[in-house]
Amino acid sequence: MLNFDALSTCLGATSCLVTQVTTGLIIGMLLFLVASGVTLIFGVLKVVNFAHGAFYMIGAYTAYTTYAVVGNYYLAVVAGALSAAVIGVLFESLMIRRVYKENLLMQLLVCYAFVLICDDLVKMIWGAEYLAMGIPAEFRVPPIRFAGGVVPPFYIFLVATSLLVAVLCLLLITYSRFGKIVRAAAANATMVSVLGIRVPLYFAGLFGLGCALAGMAGALAAPRAVADAGHGLVDPD
Repeated sequence: MLNFDALSTCLGATSCLVTQVTTGLIIGMLLFLVASGVTLIFGVLKVVNFAHGAFYMIGAYTAYTTYAVVGNYYLAVVAGALSAAVIGVLFESLMIRRVYKENLLMQLLVCYAFVLICDDLVKMIWGAEYLAMGIPAEFRVPPIRFAGGVVPPFYIFLVATSLLVAVLCLLLITYSRFGKIVRAAAANATMVSVLGIRVPLYFAGLFGLGCALAGMAGALAAPRAVADAGHGLVDPD
């Protein structure tokens, strides 16, 4: 239930506003990355990837493990995105490709089965307990003071990275040869295939890209949230 007294107190204090706005931006940008992957897959392939949250979870767990081994957060984020991309390509090639022309219910059932498989595999590999990465060593520095509030440099990194990835994806789909072929194949896959282009390969690449965005969001959020089985079904907070 909304506490109006606490809300009015926060609105009257710039420090509270800075903290709340910063937190809202972080959650919003992470959700934006996840949603971008879903939109990319649905907009082109017309597949409702109900399993997208599982790739968020895969990215988070991969980042946690990579960071524990190498101690470098940037490599952990890259590993999280790559692992989600690779598994996404396999998922598309082995399962989703078989239900492209099926009804929506069949697609949802296949995706839900994948979610259950991922949850069980996570419990088998990492266990059912909560795992926390903690703030990376690279960002354990004094916060930046702004308008009476404090903004952790890690939060600035998350917002900047999310915006950069969004712009790069837009440029890729709009101006690159890959993006043009994918959009053309979505409009008329038969005609594009006649031109000698391997449409299934491009569709798998697009699906992998969408999953990579979810994996990157999970990896980016790993330091500020605990990872657990079913992690992809909750928000990045």
